[in-house]
Amino acid sequence: MPLLAPETLQAVTRKVARKFPEVRGIKPAVRREGESLVRLIYRTEAQTADGHKIVRRVRVVVTPGGKILKMTTSR
Repeated sequence: MPLLAPETLQAVTRKVARKFPEVRGIKPAVRREGESLVRLIYRTEAQTADGHKIVRRVRVVVTPGGKILKMTTSR
C-alpha cells in the first residue's frame, strides 16, 4: 500500500510547484517520517550565474491526507 494516494501526491506536488516552479514535473522520493507523516523529496539541478550546476532539494513533510506541515529547500 502506498504511503500517499496518487491523487493526494499530485495535489501536493501542484502546491509545491507554485512555490518552487523548478520541481514541476519531477516525481518525488516518498519516505515515511515518524509514525504518521510522509516526507517527499524533490531533486533538481540548477545553474548558477557563473555556470556551475548545483543540486537543489525541496523537502516537504505532509500528513497522509495531503496537508503540508513543513517545506524546506537546500539552496
